This record gives sequence, C-alpha cells and structure tokens, in this order.
Amino acid sequence: MTDREPADDGTPSGDPTVEGSERLVANAEVHRNAWERTLEDLRATEGELEDEGWDVVATAAGHTGPVAPEHDKGYWGLSYVLPESGAREAEDAVEDAAFPAYEVYRNTVQGRVFAVVSYLDPDAETAVLVASNFRLRDATDLVAHAHDVGHLNSVLRRLDGTVIAQIRHDEPGKFFPRYDSFERYRDDWHEQFLDDSP
Repeated sequence: MTDREPADDGTPSGDPTVEGSERLVANAEVHRNAWERTLEDLRATEGELEDEGWDVVATAAGHTGPVAPEHDKGYWGLSYVLPESGAREAEDAVEDAAFPAYEVYRNTVQGRVFAVVSYLDPDAETAVLVASNFRLRDATDLVAHAHDVGHLNSVLRRLDGTVIAQIRHDEPGKFFPRYDSFERYRDDWHEQFLDDSP
C-alpha cells in the first residue's frame, strides 16, 4: 500500500497539482464572499448617509491598482477605475464638492484588502463611496512612498484612463493594515496578510 490513499475519482489525494487547484478554488470563494460583504457595506453606508440627508454617489471600482510615482503616469496613489455610470456621477460630484474628510472601512482577507472608501464634504453634505479590492503584494512600493512623503492619494479614473479626481489623504494608515510596522518589515510586509489579518 502506498502512503497516499486514492481519491474517489482515482486521483491520489496528495497530488500537488490537484491540491494547488483546490487551494485556488477555495481562495477564489473566500475572496468572492469578502467582495459580497464589501458591496453590502457599500449599500449600508449609502443608506445611512441618505437617511441623514446627504447626496450620495455609490459605486464599485472595476479595478483598483496601487500606483507608485516611478510608474510615471502623471499621478500616484490608489487608482480606482470606475464604471461609466459611477464615473459620470463622481465627476459631477467633484465639480461641486471638495471632500476634505474621508473614512475607510476595510478588511484584509488572504492577502487582499477589501474596502469601502467614503469621500465626504460635510458642508455640501455630498459623499462619493467607492468599493474596492487590491492585492497587498502589489502595494509595497506605494506604501514605501507614502511613508516617505507622509500622505497618499486616491485617484478616480474613467475606463479610458481619464483622471476624474486626485484626492489627498494625510493618514495613509487608514488604507493599509499594519501600516506603522511597514518600515520594520519592508521586505516581507505583505506576507503577514496571507491569512486573515486585521
């Protein structure tokens, strides 16, 4: 008898290819569930603000990418590519509001950050809410730069790449888990979050 018991379909249960595929499927399911919870948070936050009389634009980014200055794109920060309907509404909102305040509701799940970012103008009672997710391993250069300069930008973009707004944030730690520990663990910082972490 071998060390490995055959699976029901005759495939050895210890086959690394099978185990790797199963792990990818499991991770995809975990990330899908985390994204659904993020969208629920988006809708809940939208409802709360509307109940308080705010004008709210709520949208989910089709893609979120950490962009460091060395990419030489003319902007840097967390780049959110918005669907066309959300982009139009966000563009209208930023024409009339300054968004000096912001809140970030985030969760880290197996190396990805899932977040709802609320851009707020209390005077105008206008809010733009963006649901997003990105891989922490892609954010290392951006986090390093944010540490160096002491702030972070949100970049709202259209599908064609047009920048709608670049909004500065003086508390980058709201966007990233364990931001304050980055300098100590710079080389392997993102690996701390391959399992669920606050």
